[in-house]
Amino acid sequence: MREMNRMATVSQRLGCRLASDSKVAFHPGVVNTRPRIQDIVVADIRELDLKLLQAFVTLIDEESVSRAAERLSVAQSSLSGMLKRLRELFGDPLFVRTSHGVRPTPRAHELGRDIREVLERIEALLIPEDFAPAQATLTIAISATDYSQLAIVNPLIAHLRPLSPQSRVSVMPFEIAALNERLASGHIDLALTVPAFAPDDLPSRQLYHESYVCAVGRQHPLAAAIAAGDIDVADICRFSHGIVSPVGGSFRGPVDDALEQLGHRRQVAASMPNSVALLHLLQVSDLIAFLPARLLPHYRDCMTWCEPPFAVDGFSMIAVWHRRTHLDPGHRWLRQQLYQTVNTVNTVNQQ
Repeated sequence: MREMNRMATVSQRLGCRLASDSKVAFHPGVVNTRPRIQDIVVADIRELDLKLLQAFVTLIDEESVSRAAERLSVAQSSLSGMLKRLRELFGDPLFVRTSHGVRPTPRAHELGRDIREVLERIEALLIPEDFAPAQATLTIAISATDYSQLAIVNPLIAHLRPLSPQSRVSVMPFEIAALNERLASGHIDLALTVPAFAPDDLPSRQLYHESYVCAVGRQHPLAAAIAAGDIDVADICRFSHGIVSPVGGSFRGPVDDALEQLGHRRQVAASMPNSVALLHLLQVSDLIAFLPARLLPHYRDCMTWCEPPFAVDGFSMIAVWHRRTHLDPGHRWLRQQLYQTVNTVNTVNQQ
């Protein structure tokens, strides 16, 4: 919906429309070539609805008519009609059916690069130089893990509400494998992650360095000792542990490396997909876990924690975004609010 609404606005402001008699033409002297985006003459550009181009790049991203139609908030029959017009315009099938949806032709991939650039340039022309947060109607999609949602996104939304009450934040699941593609296509505008999962060629900024604490449920036999900070390595290794495995199925983490350097080993009894699931498991079991420090204040009524009695490597959190939004005034403002929010949380945690 964001894509189609945005391009509808662009079309209206540029006076573009879709006419039923749109035809493909070529520059003089071009013989026996298929039309490229730069080969369509001015008369045809005036007949070209920008929604067609947005539908084209969405089909390339989704490789499915049904998913593309859902993302654009149009009926599948309407999208099929747009695809027919695109095939007529560019003189190529563009997409071929497969058992899993549609596959872009080589010609479609070639055109896709040019069309994305055209759309990005047109949108950039319409961005106001001055950004007024109080009147803004931003919709920002942020990809975040459960940890990032609690530690970063929730404080950010609370910070934004009085500053830009008409703006909206959509929190999306974090997917490592498709991060670059989702940022490039506009599925997400900002991702909160660790440096190892971020594409090297995209803009990013470090937010903070996170440390681990040793945590148990309040019913745990070590709860009193942990609350007093009176535990040692032997105490920690005496009980089984739970860990978070973001990629799934791992029973090893940075704590194991630290323990082995001290000549100790621990027994990991549970590998959980996210921190929230592990926190709930700790409340009903005798497991110990090393968890990010910023999570625990949200569970102070049911959890006990302390700094570990040995050094454990933490991790850095970064924000990463795509070049298409790098200079956008609204996105730049939002990223600035993110930095301010994180700095405020950092200050509170240090007190």
